[in-house]
Amino acid sequence: METIALVIVLLGSFLLTVPIGLAFIATTIILMLLFTNLPYLMVAEGLFSKLDSFPLEAILFFILLGNIMKEGKSSRYLIEFTKALMYRIPGGLGIAGITACAIFGAISGSATATVVAIGAIMVPAMTMARYEKAFAVGLLTTASILGVIIPPSILMILYSVVANVSMAKLFLGGFVPGIILAIALSIYTAVVCRRHGYGVQPGKNDPIFGSDGLFKPFKNAFWALALPFLILGGIYGGVFTPTEAAVVGCVYALIIECFMYRTLNIKSFVGGLKISGITTGALLITLAGACIFTDYLTLKQIPQDLSAFVVENIHSQYVFLLLINIFFLFLGTFIDPLSAIIVVTPLLMPTVEALNIDPIFLGVILTINLGIGYCTPPLGANLFVAALVMDEAYSKIAIAVVPAILICLLVLALLNVFPSIVMVLPNLFM
Repeated sequence: METIALVIVLLGSFLLTVPIGLAFIATTIILMLLFTNLPYLMVAEGLFSKLDSFPLEAILFFILLGNIMKEGKSSRYLIEFTKALMYRIPGGLGIAGITACAIFGAISGSATATVVAIGAIMVPAMTMARYEKAFAVGLLTTASILGVIIPPSILMILYSVVANVSMAKLFLGGFVPGIILAIALSIYTAVVCRRHGYGVQPGKNDPIFGSDGLFKPFKNAFWALALPFLILGGIYGGVFTPTEAAVVGCVYALIIECFMYRTLNIKSFVGGLKISGITTGALLITLAGACIFTDYLTLKQIPQDLSAFVVENIHSQYVFLLLINIFFLFLGTFIDPLSAIIVVTPLLMPTVEALNIDPIFLGVILTINLGIGYCTPPLGANLFVAALVMDEAYSKIAIAVVPAILICLLVLALLNVFPSIVMVLPNLFM
């Protein structure tokens, strides 16, 4: 009876378009009213105590960092540098877009910020260079998931808080998969461009790099390129924690945008603060509500019962990982990835421990699954963002992303079969 009530109230709230965080809070209160004698003060206390976490502050500042870089000229200079770098490679402009997504992802930690900052500039440039627009939009919409795979990643930060694992190890685990995925998408781009003749192919006498050479684009992009090294070097050098690194990154971004590039004014900065505040507020409400809901489930021994059922019926790590991958691919398509991490991760941890699966490996795999969900039809969030930013019909984008998503799924399968690819850097350095 209790399970039926839980499903009815929660799904009913979703169907009524109640915000996810409020839906979790309402469901918890109704279930407590019907099936327990617990004081409701526990809900109020839990809402505050769950947010009293120092690592969570990193999310706020990485969101702000991405918005500062998006409002300024950093993303444009990064694109100009990668275009010059990939000039002579077949499909070089498309590969430059993938590379720019990877670099910007190492700054912002957000797939949505990446598709806005890179796609808005690269798609018109690729269209002018005789790329089919649908191909360009589909490629960059999918490549934006590098923003949540290559560290720092907001999804990884959230997973580290919920699963109580090392954020630094998670970041290390994301490097190699992110690079492999970027290379796979680049190979796919080169093959498609050579077959269909997309892009302006450089002649034999053209310079090795872009028409203006490499020095000027590198000089312009230098300060933006230094930011990932500052953030990640500081973390792994023991200079500051990931949360402190996010603050340092924000200060550095403000300095270069205001004094080096001189493109960030008061109006754009305030706009970035507003967007960051709204995004962070919505995330924290969702996080608090989901944590209260999972606490109730834990009180009712649901994670433990689920773990016992899985261990009794599934004895293979590979079978369990296959089911988890399918489940999270589905979940990431229909539910906000941040909410999926918050709600489902606590339910999985007892089973993960029982099957001796490394939680760092699991965190990276879940991040990639949910990243793919960002751009998977019908409800992938980045599809709608790309339709607005790139001025393309949603239906065309939903079809255009399919080949690139298949590439991502192949890389995901490779990582599941060979977990050592994910764990090589965490095991080597930590």
